[in-house]
Amino acid sequence: MEHYADYAIADCHSDALLPVVGQSLVPGETGERDFFAKNSIGHVDMPRLEAGHVACQAFACFAGETIPPEGARAVTDMLLDSLDTILAQAGPRMRRILSAADAEAARRDGTVGALATIEGGECLEGDLALLGHFHGRGVRMLGLTHNKRNELGRGAKAEGTDGLTDFGKAVIRECARLGVVVDVSHLSDQALDDALKTTDAPLVASHSNCRALCCHVRNLRDDQIIDIGRTGGLVAATCVPYFVERQKGMATLGRLADHIERVARLAGIEHVALGSDFEGYDPSYGATVPDAAGWPLLADELERRGFSRGEVDRVFWGNWLAVFKSVAG
Repeated sequence: MEHYADYAIADCHSDALLPVVGQSLVPGETGERDFFAKNSIGHVDMPRLEAGHVACQAFACFAGETIPPEGARAVTDMLLDSLDTILAQAGPRMRRILSAADAEAARRDGTVGALATIEGGECLEGDLALLGHFHGRGVRMLGLTHNKRNELGRGAKAEGTDGLTDFGKAVIRECARLGVVVDVSHLSDQALDDALKTTDAPLVASHSNCRALCCHVRNLRDDQIIDIGRTGGLVAATCVPYFVERQKGMATLGRLADHIERVARLAGIEHVALGSDFEGYDPSYGATVPDAAGWPLLADELERRGFSRGEVDRVFWGNWLAVFKSVAG
């Protein structure tokens, strides 16, 4: 695709820091992966980000399903330290994304933009002041929960009928004050309902697909997709094979495009984005977009289905930029 050079990618979610710190989900991979080498395993490294024209890559900080002895805050700070090291080593090839202007500059200059995000508010350890700490370290998007329950509320796989706690609602309001995007992927249905009632700011599901096409608790109902769109927010379609198609080995690039089309039809083209979740799942389940260099394949598939270049650019870049600008400035 000769005109792919006109596109840039904003990927709203990846776990690309995990292999860098020796916590890869690739079977058999041990040790710390060299981020600056072109690797034949996993999904993300510097050469593949550059090949895919990724101008805003989210690097999620995930403390894990079980809080380690050193505490979720300490793990999150350690992961942010690793991102700081990557940025220092990359020099002019990468740019830290703190604002929409930074993202626009990364696209204009052809550099890889690095957006620090958090997956799971357990790193706040029940202390609202820690949100300010992480904002000061460059975090600009916060996923309220992972799959389990934490101090903010109930995650998608936790038992019960409760939603957000009072602390979780206070965190959402503080995110609006600081300019931090609220990420509602991984919330239970009730917690998502509570989030929708708590704020007028745009909400983003950074890596979720359509439950009507793939019945998984981590995917969104049609009405939830519509409601997120009404906030001015985004549903970022994800490459995770078992969120695309439940039957192992049956997830395809075309099926991922089906999810993108459905979100666009339900909420409007302006409310669709991308959130790969690269490095966040075992690649033996299969692949939709194979890695960070594979985004041209998705561009080709969407154009083949009748998406205009302008619409593809909105899904790939413009929609995220608009939301990020409205929240973070």
